[in-house]
Amino acid sequence: GHCYDALVGIADVKIFTSINDVNGLQKDADSAIQKLVSGESKNLHETLLAVEKADIAFKAINQIRMKVIDAYKEVMRMQV
Repeated sequence: GHCYDALVGIADVKIFTSINDVNGLQKDADSAIQKLVSGESKNLHETLLAVEKADIAFKAINQIRMKVIDAYKEVMRMQV
C-alpha cells in the first residue's frame, strides 16, 4: 500500500546516496594514489587512509546489497 511505497522510496534514496558516497570515496582514493605516484604528494599515510576508507565503504554497501537481495528472496517465498 501507500506506507510500503513510501518506505521503499526512502530506502531507494538512502541507498542511492550511499552508493554516491562510496563512489566519491573511491574517486578520492584514486586521486590520492595518482598524486603519490606522480610525486605531487609524499603523504603515504593520507593515501593509505583514503584507500582504506574507500575499501570499508565498498564492503559496507556490498553488505547492504546482500541484505536487500535476501529480503527480496524472503518476500518472494512468502507470496507462494
